[in-house]
Order: sequence, then C-alpha cells, then structure tokens
Amino acid sequence: MNAVKKYAWTSRLVFVLFLFALGTGFPCQSRTHGVEPTVQGGLKQLPDKDWSWANARHLLARAGFSGTSDQITELHQMGLEKAVDYMLNFNKSQGKEVLSDELLDLIDRDPTDRKKDKSGPQLDLLIRSPQWEKVYNETTIKPDKNHPVADFSKVHMVDLLTKGKDGKPSLEKKRLLERLKLFEFMRADWMEQLITSENPLEEKMVLFWHGHFTSDYATVEDSYMLYLQNYLFHKYSAGNYGELLHGIVHDPAMLRYLDNNTNVKGHPNENLARELMELFSMGEGNGYTEKDVKEGARALTGNKYDARNKGLFYFDEDNHDFGQKTIFGHTGNYNGDHFVDLILAQPETASFMAAKLFAFFAYEGPESEVVEPLARTFRENHFDVKPVLREMFLSEAFYSEKAIGTHIKSPIQLVVGTFRKLGLEQGDYSSIIKASNLMGQALFQPPDVKGWDGGRTWINATRLFARQNFSGYLVEGKETLFSNGRSIGKPRPGIRPGVDIVGLLDGNELTNSSEVVDHFMKNMFSISVQESKRQKLINVLDKGGALPPSSRWRSQRTRINEKLQLLLVLMISMPEYQLC
Repeated sequence: MNAVKKYAWTSRLVFVLFLFALGTGFPCQSRTHGVEPTVQGGLKQLPDKDWSWANARHLLARAGFSGTSDQITELHQMGLEKAVDYMLNFNKSQGKEVLSDELLDLIDRDPTDRKKDKSGPQLDLLIRSPQWEKVYNETTIKPDKNHPVADFSKVHMVDLLTKGKDGKPSLEKKRLLERLKLFEFMRADWMEQLITSENPLEEKMVLFWHGHFTSDYATVEDSYMLYLQNYLFHKYSAGNYGELLHGIVHDPAMLRYLDNNTNVKGHPNENLARELMELFSMGEGNGYTEKDVKEGARALTGNKYDARNKGLFYFDEDNHDFGQKTIFGHTGNYNGDHFVDLILAQPETASFMAAKLFAFFAYEGPESEVVEPLARTFRENHFDVKPVLREMFLSEAFYSEKAIGTHIKSPIQLVVGTFRKLGLEQGDYSSIIKASNLMGQALFQPPDVKGWDGGRTWINATRLFARQNFSGYLVEGKETLFSNGRSIGKPRPGIRPGVDIVGLLDGNELTNSSEVVDHFMKNMFSISVQESKRQKLINVLDKGGALPPSSRWRSQRTRINEKLQLLLVLMISMPEYQLC
C-alpha cells in the first residue's frame, strides 16, 4: 500500500473512532438504501380519504415532471403509500451512463498525447474517430457571437472558426470546436433522459443536485469532468447525502470550478471550504465561523484533479497541510474527508438540507415544525435521502394549499413536463435545449455558484415571450422567433412536423368542444381556471362551426388537428400553465 493510501485509511479510521467517542457516530456509515418507514413523531400524513386524482397529479409533477392523464390515473388507483413508494423505488443504476456509447467513443483522452501537445485540460478531446469526422463535417456553426454555443464558452467564435491557409480550421481550433460540440451533445443526451426516463424522480434529484452543487462549463471547460459529475449525481440521486458530499470534495469539475488546485500548504484557497459550508451543507453564516473556513481550507489542501491524466482526482501529499487544525472546536490532523465528517456531525446540516429539499419539492420558506421532523429523519437515517422524501411525499404539508400550484415552473420543468403530459418524445433535442436556454435555464451552465434563484426570476418580458413561442414550436412545429431575433430551430422533415393531437386523443369519446377543453384542462393546469377563460378556449374550437364529436374526426383529420393544435398552444401560453 503506498504512502498516500496508507495515510488516508489510517487517519480515517482514527477519525471514525474519534467521532464515536464524542457520541456523534459516523454520519454516513449506515447504508439504508431501501425506503424506511416514516419515523415516529414525523410529519402528519395525508389521510387516505384525501388522496385524490389532483393529488396524484401534484405528486407526479413535483416528484417528477408530470405525466399523461393515464399515468396520473394509474398512480391515483395505487393509493397514497403505494404511489409514493412507486415513485421512490426506481431501479438505481449506481451511476447512469449519461452519454450514449457513440458519444463516449468520441472522447479520446490519451495522457501520452496530452503530454506531447502540452495543451492542458482545455484541449483534452482529441479528434481521432471517424464518428467525429462525420459529425464535424455535417455540423455547421456560423461565426456569430450570438449563437447558442457561444453563450457557454469563453472562446471567441469568430476567431475559432477562422480557416487557415489550406481552407480548413487549424487543429487547435478544430479541437476547441470539438469541445463545444461534445458539450452540446452531452446536454442533448441528458435532455433525452429527462424526457424519456422511466424513473422521473431520479432525474429530478439529479437536477436538484446540479443546482445545489453547481459547476458550469464556461469555467470548467471540460465536458468529461462535467460528465463525471453528472454521473456522480445519478449514482447518489436519492441515495446517501453524506457519501455524495464526500464525492464532491473529490470531484474534478468542482475542484476546478472552485480553484482547489491552487489550495496548497502555506497558501490556502478558501473557495471550496467556504462554499462547502455556506451553500452545500449548513447555510450561509449558520453554525460556522471564519476560522472554520480557514481551517477547513487547510484540510482540503492537496485535493486536486490531474490535468495530465484524464482530469481525474488525486491526493497531492506534497501540497497537503498535515498540521493540526481546529474546526467546530475540535482539533486534529484533519484532511478533506475529516472536514466533511465534521460538517455532517453539525445539527445545522440536516436542518439546512431538509429545508432546501422541502422548498424544492413543496413550497418556499417551510416552517420549523415542517423542517425539524424532516431533519430528524435525515439524521436518524444517517443522511439517506429516500426516507426524507418518503415522509415529505406522504405528508399533509406536501398536498396543502401552500404547495399545490404555487411553484413557477422552471424552464426544464416547463419543457420536460409538457413533453411528458402529452406523451411525446423528441428527436431534435438540441432545439429543446435552445428553448430552455432562452427561457433562462441552461443545463451544465448555472448562472453562479448559488445556482438558479428560481421563483419569480423565471419570469420577465423576454423569458415570458420565449415561453409563449415555445408552445408554437412544440405543438405546431413552426420556426419560432424570439424577441432578440433568434429562433429555437427550423422544422425539418421527420423531426417535428407538429403534434398529432387527434392521434393522442384516439380512444377518448368526446362529444363536443367543451368536453375536449375539460379533458385537457384536467391535466394541463394545477390550479382552477376562470370560467370566462374556459369559454374562450371552447370558442376557439367552435370557430367556423361547432367541433364534431371525436368519432367523426378521422374524415377531417387535418382541419380538426389544426384546431386542436391552436387550443394547446393557447393553453401552454396561459399564465395558469406556468404554475405547478
């Protein structure tokens, strides 16, 4: 066993014994991956008699991204507890392959060649495969600073695409362009998972962690590092928060994002230590001091990513501070893992994380009588997330008036939820990525270390315009221009010709326009819609003559489908649809 591994194992064992001596135990030692019963004295459970179809719709929207009417009905028929367990008991993949095999084949990270070109991590994706040559030759990116790809890169697109004397981009510029394209492909791959996964809660939790442990492509500039981080979030999606927190201090993307490679003995960088407590575990100014930040930074010295060896984590023994450190009043020769264990032992950690989970899934500003039972469940289950989620999803608070229809949908919730409500699958995921970007939420590109603010920040004049135009692109398949002159994308044969709503409604016996409107309103809206608005929607269908019963639609399919498309465009554009 080498010196580094021997030190890590020995010091960790001593520290575990130290925690037990304090009476705190080892916060993440137990592995309770199954769903635990709600602990005694927890949140009050929703009575079975109050489990309604609308509550099932709410559960599917918040614990996932919504679903079809048939899926909601199926969930409702299970009963409350079985429905919640159905959402929670997804098949854990222990780390999902976010990238398809074809895209992974594009990534060649030969450390020997990396050393030869001395390019560092920003030129780490080398062009070697025939698949890449095909992608490169068939993909056109105009040298436009407003192009969506340019929004998430520090390179100048015009300079990047300047061709050399032979009429082709230089190898260096070609590599840079490859980085950007692989990044876009990786985002499209995740968008496909969000829309099509049979385990929506898993993807919802990955999205939660992505906004909690933020890293962005513009800073990291390495698709593979972000892929590894997304893999980590999938592995611990609803697993053990303590293990995930340990993973974060070894995560190459996070180490790069918060500059921990510059955190060395004698010259500590406090970025990671500060955010680890302030944003990732305890809450700003909540139970820690500036001295704890400084000492925590010393504990994290030597936690690095190797820019010359596939960007993977390694422990730099020469640059680690082996001196005594005092954190939260305890003194010892602590390293990064010890620091995480000390954080997990603080009562503020469980409370902060319980409150953040509840706010994400239920409503903002939860009361202490809601947070503390969840925090207790978190601690008693050794930071396993599933028991907390189960208690939350079974509770009266989760189905209260404060929770239902009070969230402004994030762009991802809006886009993915609309696909899932209509039972659609999308071939051109890059266009959907662009739509979400223009609405204010770009995957792998949170605005800052705090993540997305959410709530009312999702709505302003430009973003509302983008939301309204998205409905036209999705439902009617039209090129959709935004206020800045940019479009989601032009319709292409075989990609999105418009939604066949007549086909979606096949099997439903709908006799008139009011029944059609009510059929869609039941699933599309989480809150009630004024009768005057409902009547206007009915009038849209009856314009030019009353809508015939569904049994006669096939003979006039095109005309009926156009009317139904217009109805859906209007519904998706309504203020009520922006809430869930």
